[in-house]
Amino acid sequence: MKELILKNLEDAQGLEALYQSDRKAFKAAFQELYPGFVISPLLEYWEVRLNYKTNVNYFQDQRTVWALFGIAVLTAFIVKIPTFFNIDYDFFYPRNIGFMVFLPLCLFFAWKFKASWQIRISILGLFVVSAIYINLLPQNNQSDTFALACMHLVLFLWSSMAFLYGDRLLSLWDRRMEFLKFNGDLIVMSALLVLAGGILSGITIGLFQVIGFSIDHFYFEHIVPVGLSLVPLLASYLIQVNPQLVDKISPLIARIFSPVVLVMLFAYLVAMSFSEKNLYTDREFLLIFNILLIGVMAIIFFSLSESYKQGTSKIQVWILFCLAILTIIVNSFALSAILFRIDQYGFTPNRLAVLGSNCLMLVNLVLLSWRMFQSIKGNRERSGIALIIAQFIPLYLAWAMLVVYVFPILFQYK
Repeated sequence: MKELILKNLEDAQGLEALYQSDRKAFKAAFQELYPGFVISPLLEYWEVRLNYKTNVNYFQDQRTVWALFGIAVLTAFIVKIPTFFNIDYDFFYPRNIGFMVFLPLCLFFAWKFKASWQIRISILGLFVVSAIYINLLPQNNQSDTFALACMHLVLFLWSSMAFLYGDRLLSLWDRRMEFLKFNGDLIVMSALLVLAGGILSGITIGLFQVIGFSIDHFYFEHIVPVGLSLVPLLASYLIQVNPQLVDKISPLIARIFSPVVLVMLFAYLVAMSFSEKNLYTDREFLLIFNILLIGVMAIIFFSLSESYKQGTSKIQVWILFCLAILTIIVNSFALSAILFRIDQYGFTPNRLAVLGSNCLMLVNLVLLSWRMFQSIKGNRERSGIALIIAQFIPLYLAWAMLVVYVFPILFQYK
């Protein structure tokens, strides 16, 4: 390595290639040779680069830490409202789970990104109105519109959160893509925190059992719900303070999972043609099919948002293009099955909700596939593919709002 470095002292590209081939050996050899070098801007740059250390202080901004603590206390209080006020768990949690996750994040974003007061007040008012509305809906466990409203409220609150995220100096599309990328990073970081929390919980419960104390019931009733509700908030804070934590992990996961999901989806479609299950008559099969569709859409969105700034490689575009085409096929099957059931049995809240969301996703996928096809042919820049996703966020928000606020009244809370 020393000889190779000496041969490439004036070649910036050659030094970079050596560094990328074996970073540890390059650093050791360079530091041994550096005292004998005649200093040049290039060599001085490498000396600084190899010895630069980033010391991340997670508690440097005391005001933000205290704000985070206050938000965490508020979140814990919301989670424990049924315990404090003797409210039925089955009544409270389905209606308010979205607020437990997204209200803390919205408050943190409002503090961190210094959104305008108009936006802050608007989003806060939206959350208050939504909370009052969803908790005033009649209690009916058999109501389809109630279940749909609770599920789509989560999507609605998530979409609303996008208005508080990001630097106002960024363009509208950049903010939306940064928001989508943040959500991918948030999922990765949250998964790591949940895994670590699960290990810690197992050790804690085991240690208490060794000395004769059974804390299982108390721990899972009081500690775990609060801990889980705080995971997204803590993950968000860690990502903002130290973005390098997941900057390389998330794109790697996206690159690994895209081809795996492509193969899985192709195999599933082939196997489905030999299956005795009928998508048009089996309601549970259709439900699983739609869950598969949403999952694959999420993978495509995640992969594109992760590569937005750097652009997507041509191979990755090909993989995502094939995945999008297969997803369009899946969506078409699901859409035809829904239309068949509507023709046979009439409209219901569930069928109309699934029909609307599938139509929205189909249009999104078709436009996305067309943009990727243009990119493959060389007519469009690859970095612009992801903007199709950003343009559809308001449409998903509008559809979620429609299901939450209009469906229960339209179908008379049935």
